[in-house]
Amino acid sequence: MDVVTVPGVIKIKPKVKNKLDCPVCGDIAQLVTEYNDFYVGKINKKICVNFTNYQCDSCDESFTTTESDELNLKEINKGIRNFKRQLKIQKILK
Repeated sequence: MDVVTVPGVIKIKPKVKNKLDCPVCGDIAQLVTEYNDFYVGKINKKICVNFTNYQCDSCDESFTTTESDELNLKEINKGIRNFKRQLKIQKILK
């Protein structure tokens, strides 16, 4: 992992490989990003985010890694923040 330094903050930038060996059949799995809906119980809404996972063409199995899970959680949190921001803007405009 690369360390990205910002004054006063240290962030770890995950490295996500474009191809991995499929754990099911051993063939090559490609990194795929899809636009998906997620229901978030915290805000009682569905949000649309980019979901990153690996897809094997041979056995049609999909899986994630720790690094891709980190990216997915960041996307979900970003979607929640955007939703809350829109609610605040709507309240201000009323």
